[in-house]
Amino acid sequence: MYGYRPPEQDPTGTWAEALMMINVVFLALAPVLGILAGAMLLLALTLVLFFQHPALALLPLSVIGLGVYLLARRDRKLHEEEEHRLLGPR
Repeated sequence: MYGYRPPEQDPTGTWAEALMMINVVFLALAPVLGILAGAMLLLALTLVLFFQHPALALLPLSVIGLGVYLLARRDRKLHEEEEHRLLGPR
């Protein structure tokens, strides 16, 4: 057994491993890229409607306002549920 060296494994990865890593990265970035693309489309729609008539630009802005309102309402509800869970009923 003197001088015996076990066969070394190939340190390079396979195509399946590379594709799996690419898939994980794209799945992690998809929501961020979707939000970014949606914001750019909403901005473009606002500009197009503004050039048609300035009052029409309020339509996309109202959608943004509604989204902010719903997000704040959801956050307030989650905060109240967490407070109720931690402190108990009052």
